[in-house]
Amino acid sequence: MITVNELVDMIAGSFFGGSLTTAGLVIYVLIMGLIFAFTKNVFQTLVIAIPITFMFSGPMLGLLPTDLVLILCVVLVLGLAMTSKKALTK
Repeated sequence: MITVNELVDMIAGSFFGGSLTTAGLVIYVLIMGLIFAFTKNVFQTLVIAIPITFMFSGPMLGLLPTDLVLILCVVLVLGLAMTSKKALTK
């Protein structure tokens, strides 16, 4: 059984020269792309993205640096603010 950390180590070693941050960011983008493909709704995707972002940054995986997480949180909140008016009027 391969753990998540072993998978990230394999991807980082194979494609990104051992950079765990780059591998974590690529996995994060792929997961967010899959979620967006399944939901087809920007508001739902942004709401789901908040806990996923913290999962990738916290003690669970620790793949994303704190600076990047702060920027992602600001982008997610701005995206929610922009789409919330559309979500409430439907």
